[in-house]
Amino acid sequence: MPLSIKDRETDRLARELANATGESLTTAVATALSERLERVRGL
Repeated sequence: MPLSIKDRETDRLARELANATGESLTTAVATALSERLERVRGL
């Protein structure tokens, strides 16, 4: 299922993260979302 990012700053951040980690854009976004969700849930 596709995810469309329409905010330029969010797109830039996602690409910067993927570039810095050497991960694909999909992996970088998925990992970031997973880690944030863990923090929000207090795990």
